[in-house]
Amino acid sequence: MEIKKSDIKLENFSVLACSITTIPTDTKVSSVDLVSHTINLDFDILRNAKSKNKVKILLEINSNNTDSPNAGYAYSIVAEAEYLIKNLSKMKSDTQNKHILFTAVPLAIAMVRSHLYNGTSNFRYGHYLLPSIDLPDLFNKKYNKDN
Repeated sequence: MEIKKSDIKLENFSVLACSITTIPTDTKVSSVDLVSHTINLDFDILRNAKSKNKVKILLEINSNNTDSPNAGYAYSIVAEAEYLIKNLSKMKSDTQNKHILFTAVPLAIAMVRSHLYNGTSNFRYGHYLLPSIDLPDLFNKKYNKDN
């Protein structure tokens, strides 16, 4: 079936900083072990003051960055994704939030996931696939900092 193009256009994606380290071990590290480490993710949404239809998502994600990391990968990535969202400034607030939180942010995360997957392809433990993220939980933690 023919697709309808989205009103959200990813104009630019850039990795601003990236560190991927292999933590060696003599024992076999399974794919389950690779994704079992705690993953920290934070993001910021920046609105463009000059162009009200532009949004920038800043994303920082890291895992296994401790003084004594577990075997597998330790990584830290900072990235930004810039979007042009058609008629964003004319949308109601809840519609704007849906476009940003449920399309723009997940797309930025997917770009980082792809970067990690490709970036680890020649490392000792092979491709690392960032696990799926519970977005409602992430947004709850980000916007309801009571916990």
